[in-house]
Amino acid sequence: MDRIERTDHARPEKNTYSLNLLLRNSSTLPQRWPAIELTLLDSSNLPVSRRVFTAANYLPTPPATTSGFAASSEQSAHITFELQQKKASNYRVYLFYP
Repeated sequence: MDRIERTDHARPEKNTYSLNLLLRNSSTLPQRWPAIELTLLDSSNLPVSRRVFTAANYLPTPPATTSGFAASSEQSAHITFELQQKKASNYRVYLFYP
């Protein structure tokens, strides 16, 4: 079972956002890499933007995507993206398997 252990969201520049996650595979078996759904919310908790990131978008080295998520392991993930529309004040993160 994959889960998000920790998230950290930062806004280093005007329209650039950064999301750091720590993913954990607590299973005794290797897993496929999950997709990450990020929903940015406004001050009323209404969606401003929704994006999906695959393992190729968040893993530090592309070859790791083919080997799968090792059993009983952790993996940090980093995503940087731009948002040109309304400003977000909160976010929601989900893992899923397409």
